[in-house]
Amino acid sequence: VPFYVDETFARLFGFLIGDGNINKEKTCLSFSTSLDLELNNYYRNILQQYFGCVKFSQDKRLKNGLGKVYVSSAIACKIFSEMGYVGNHNVIRIPTWVFTAPKNIRRAFVEGLSDADGCERYTKAGTWFSTIELSNKKLIEDIKELWSSIGLCSGHIKHRFRIGGHEVAVGRKITNTTSYSITISDCILPQSENVLLVSPDGQQEVFDIT
Repeated sequence: VPFYVDETFARLFGFLIGDGNINKEKTCLSFSTSLDLELNNYYRNILQQYFGCVKFSQDKRLKNGLGKVYVSSAIACKIFSEMGYVGNHNVIRIPTWVFTAPKNIRRAFVEGLSDADGCERYTKAGTWFSTIELSNKKLIEDIKELWSSIGLCSGHIKHRFRIGGHEVAVGRKITNTTSYSITISDCILPQSENVLLVSPDGQQEVFDIT
């Protein structure tokens, strides 16, 4: 584990904010795998680099390769917990230290979170976009604030209501949910805005400090 947060650690932390978990006993740190084998291996290797032996547990309800990658390490759980990681994804927030970190660390953190929960794409011109959609509105607001602090563009926060009831796996049905989304890009945030309207607002006495 690095003495100070570097880009690799920040990216792992962001990824675990999206897809990670700490068990109740705080002895096991894990993340859920996806169909993207390259991405699974990337974060598996980081976990192994920091905390040693990493294992995979197949979810019997899902396709082969889908389950969780985990490391049995109370130290790993302690580090992440003390740095602000909370296992409940409905209330988890971006820790304060991320907002005060250098820009490259902030960016790596958001890119890790995007790897977990984002839908990424490139335009023909090569501009990178990612739409992150979550049920946690406060976390979406944090992402927008953090990304803007780097000087990069993000869109308006949107929301939608989805009717549940359909089965995603045997014995597992989706409930009605309201989700929130933000689209971020690597476009530079403009430093100024066009003046659209100037209108009179009356007169009042002012002072030098006003």
